[in-house]
Amino acid sequence: MKKLRIIAGFLLFFLSISVHKVNAGSLSLCNYDNHPALAKALEYDFEGGADYEKADHLLAEKYYLEYLEDVNESFQRARVYDHLGAIFATAINPKKGEKPDLDKARYYFKKVLENEPERIDYATIRARTMLASLKSTTTLKSTTKERVKARIEVYKWLLSLDGNKIRKLWLPLRPDNKEPTKLQMDGTKSLVKALKICESTNIISGTKHLDRSDKEAFLSEVVRRFPNTNLGEMAVELAQKENIDLPEDSFEQMSELKEPKEIPLAASKQSVMQEMDRTVTIWKKASFYIIAFVATIIIFLVFWAVRGKATEK
Repeated sequence: MKKLRIIAGFLLFFLSISVHKVNAGSLSLCNYDNHPALAKALEYDFEGGADYEKADHLLAEKYYLEYLEDVNESFQRARVYDHLGAIFATAINPKKGEKPDLDKARYYFKKVLENEPERIDYATIRARTMLASLKSTTTLKSTTKERVKARIEVYKWLLSLDGNKIRKLWLPLRPDNKEPTKLQMDGTKSLVKALKICESTNIISGTKHLDRSDKEAFLSEVVRRFPNTNLGEMAVELAQKENIDLPEDSFEQMSELKEPKEIPLAASKQSVMQEMDRTVTIWKKASFYIIAFVATIIIFLVFWAVRGKATEK
């Protein structure tokens, strides 16, 4: 389980890097009408491509809210609220003393889904996943329970997303963006696939910290609702490890939905480990070439310095 949490973190780390690159390329929020307030907001929004030293979430918020007074399109409002949620949850600038404001972030992510409850894109996907992870109450135990419940529903929703549904319910980037491009489709499908793996791990990790009665209930629900999935297999494994006898009907094929063919099942633990091994192998090879390149540069510089001194003599 520890290895899986490390892998999930590894995936989320590279996912966050990829997402920021996409955002910096203006693929998550487009100033299609050259509105001055939105232009200013993006200047101070780290996710919008702002220089890290200039990023300031309060100034970004000020100009985003100013822009929202003039925009009526629900897709654009949802995208702006998504950025507002991010700048108070993750896209902060510690050098300026900024700290996450999860209450604000939760408020703004809810506004995303109020404006766009159906359509699908990075903005609405992030709003759902962040709302599940940002849930909080006064005690750690109840917080964990609420998060597990919320993440189970997010996992169910992620399982329902296939290429046809994404294309049909695509959240446009601009008024004339009626259908997603291949880049947008591929990016969204890859995001969904990675999030299913991460949510599976988060659900099981959270379940481990529940009281035994709640743990039994959640594991039974997961096995019943999501058979033949990585999450279902992990639930059975945890139940066996902790000597929890799941009800017989938990193993009946009572899934509320089936995994879409277009987006394959979240990888099993074995396939995830194999993928990690391949990634490690690639990085080992890459690091060899990087070290060799750096060594060559150092040798060249030493040679050049020695030659320079010889010339001076």
